[in-house]
Amino acid sequence: MNYCIEVKVDTNDADYVTEVSVIDEETLNRLKPLFEAIKNCDQHNNYPTSDHLQDESPHDLYPQFNVPLDPRFKDWDERCTAIELFEETCEPHPEGGYHSIVSIYVYPEVEKERLV
Repeated sequence: MNYCIEVKVDTNDADYVTEVSVIDEETLNRLKPLFEAIKNCDQHNNYPTSDHLQDESPHDLYPQFNVPLDPRFKDWDERCTAIELFEETCEPHPEGGYHSIVSIYVYPEVEKERLV
């Protein structure tokens, strides 16, 4: 089953960017522990990127997700970290980056119809 994952980020002073991506169930299950850590982060800037990097990057904030997801496999996708998997599959990429993930919603992918 495929899922839509909607990630809303704060780029600067409540300027929000939302990205919706489609991921499979296996990817979602691999990312859920990272999302739980982001939700429980005690820092205001819970996922600083690009222009918002000061002292700590996501790799510094979440070192437990900086290890290969499954080192037994030689395929790059299996060796990537949860942070890299998030960045490759569903991370928004606004110009200048962002400092916080505001929300992440996930729901089953449904057929959509373009009206305009």
